[in-house]
Order: sequence, then C-alpha cells, then structure tokens
Amino acid sequence: MSGGQKAQPQTIQSQISCLCYSQKWNLYFACSKNFRLIVFNEHLNVVYWQYMPCRLITNLIFYEKGGQLIASGKEGCFLIDMDIIFSYSALMAILLDPKGQSIKVRIKQPKKKEQDFSVPRLDQDTGEAGASFKMGRDKDGKEDKDDGDRHGRDGLDDDQGGADGNEQVNDSLPVNFLPKEYGPHIKQLQGLSQWVNGLKVFVNDNLIVAWRKENASDAEETHASRVSRIRPSKDQIMFYALDDQPPYQQGEVWARCYDPTIKDDFITDLLIFKEHKFFITAHNIGDIHLRELVELRNIENSSQDLNQADSGPTPSKSVHVFKGHSQTVTSLAPIQSRPTHFVSASTDGKVRIWDFDRLIELYCFDIQLDSPVQNSAMADTIENVKLINERVYAMIFKNKIEIGLISHLVSSNFITK
Repeated sequence: MSGGQKAQPQTIQSQISCLCYSQKWNLYFACSKNFRLIVFNEHLNVVYWQYMPCRLITNLIFYEKGGQLIASGKEGCFLIDMDIIFSYSALMAILLDPKGQSIKVRIKQPKKKEQDFSVPRLDQDTGEAGASFKMGRDKDGKEDKDDGDRHGRDGLDDDQGGADGNEQVNDSLPVNFLPKEYGPHIKQLQGLSQWVNGLKVFVNDNLIVAWRKENASDAEETHASRVSRIRPSKDQIMFYALDDQPPYQQGEVWARCYDPTIKDDFITDLLIFKEHKFFITAHNIGDIHLRELVELRNIENSSQDLNQADSGPTPSKSVHVFKGHSQTVTSLAPIQSRPTHFVSASTDGKVRIWDFDRLIELYCFDIQLDSPVQNSAMADTIENVKLINERVYAMIFKNKIEIGLISHLVSSNFITK
C-alpha cells in the first residue's frame, strides 16, 4: 500500500459468536466474529455497537450486580465495566421507546472524560445511523467524537453492517486489544491467556470459573510481556472471586487446578458445591467427575503471591467418576431442595439424577420417549440438550428446539418439594 493511504473497507458477513441477556436492563449483548459488541433491546433493535478491545469472544455473561460483562475467548478471560443509562425505567423503555433511542450503553471510559455521553442518532439529512457519536469531552473541554466507523446504533443494515447484514470493516484498524483508553475498566484475569473453552458464574458462591484444554505445545508460546499463565497441563480450571469479599478482591485467583490423568477428553460443563468443598465436571465422553475444591489460600506451603504462575496449579484428580451416559454430557444443574443432588443431560437422550454424597445414580429419564420430534416422521439426531433449570430442558435438533419438563411420579421427591 502506498504511503499515507487508508486501507479500503472490505465487506464480510457478520456472524454472532455468543449472546447473553440482562434481566435488570432488558438488553441483549452479543459478540460477533468480526470483533464487535452489539447491544439489542427487547424489540431486537440495535441500541449500540462498538469494536471489542479483545478478540474472538466465545463466552459472554452479564453480571447484574456489578454492571459488567464477563467475557472469554482467544486471549483469555476479561471483566468489562459497562455504562448503561436509561431515560426511562428499563420496563418503560420497552413500551415507550421501541427503537432504543433513549438508551445509552458503552464500555466505561476513564474519569478524564465526562460520563454524560449520548448515543448516536439517525442523521436527519442523510438518514444514516452512526454518522456522529458524542463520547463526552476531554480535559480541554473539546468534544471527543467518533467517526461512526467505530461506533454506531440501529443502522446496522446492508450499508452500515449488522448482525445479519454486510459490514464495512477497515483493515487499517490497529491490532491493539486492551487499549489504554479504557484504563482499569477492562481487566484481564490472570492464569488463562489463551483459548478459554468454558465460562460460568456462580453468584451465590461469589466465583467465576473458566476452563480450557491446554496442549503441551502451548507452553512454548510464553512471552514475558503476556500475563502469567499456569504450568502445562491438560484440563485447566481457574476459580476467581466474582466480587470484592475480604480477603479477596474481584478477579483475584481463588483456586486453580488441573487433571493430569485426562488426555483425550474435555470438559463440557461444571458445577460447584462450595459448602461441601466439591465441584463436578461433565465430559465429552459421557463421564461426570467429582473433584475436591481446595481454596488456594489453604494449600500448605503456599507462601508465594497467589497470582503468580510460579505457585502452579493444584492437581485435582477425580474423587469419583459417575458413569451412565453413553454420549456427551452437555449440561449440569443443581437441585436446590437437595444440596447433594444434581441433574445431568446428554445427547444420548437421557436425563439422570445423581447423589454425590452416596455416589449413586437415583433416576434416569428417557426424554426421547415423549418427544414429538423423535416420535414423528421428522425424527432427527439430537445435537444438544441444555438444562434450563432442575426441571426444564431444551432438546436441540438440527432444525428444531424442543422444550420439555421432567415429569415423573418419583421426581417430585427429589427435584422439587
């Protein structure tokens, strides 16, 4: 490219890689594969979008109390502070402002800029969205504006781009993720600095859990400028403090472990039973592993900084392996009325109830037997089964999603009172 010329935008197809929902704000947050954070309201109108400062996000959770997005992907796990302002209440905005023009959303900026920002609006002359975007004022009182290539709103159509349209992406955008302009409002959690396969938040236990499958070759890519990573292992699991609760600060490592015995398998879901000092992992081959949960501060002879890689992960071999599923265990759910019981679902079409105190299986439900899809001429292979809670499941086929209720005479004794 000749000197001084900007790269011409190229048109690519936008695809959503992950999605989460905020019940407090009635907003959907989505990450696209071309590094955009897109915010929708209940009417599925785009309220706001901007390029993400971290690439290839595959897991996204909105933490209601902290007003934060918890994201993980190619470059690790992040806590992202959000600014969300409504002119009306969140519920009234659904009724009075279906286009979402009164909603202001963005990744929080440092205090050097005023917080009274405004959302981009449709240009009255051109009719284009995102033509101007006021981000506040700098220290000199000058307006800090964005040119619309980085920020926009519900103009993600065929020209502006969007969740299902063509997007204009500038090749000259710097590959500088976690820019200084966000200051402390985007925090990268230590310990996992490459692909994170799974992410869950346990609000009652005040924990964030992230896990990944690390190959031996990953250890050869370490670099002094990158955040600390844990030693080479197989299934790596990191536990972080979700909120500030002494002696931990938000994002501080609470526990770290790995299982050196599992090589060709990987974790698909995870549950924590903090009071019992156990956690449970579901696996691709159909097994469910019961493991000890050991707080890092309680490990003997651990006098080093808890966030340093030299302290190393803790080996966490399985205390017990629950066997019964013949295919991938896709989802786990606790049973609130029975603290030692949990439910598992699998692509084998079975939902099973287990007791980790007695290390036994209690019941097995064949959810395919009453399936309208499986018992019709349109019978299809089960691609996934997700437990919405301890009683409701979603069975996902290629072209259909079936919502079902676990209903059995004996289930009331063990699932709900």
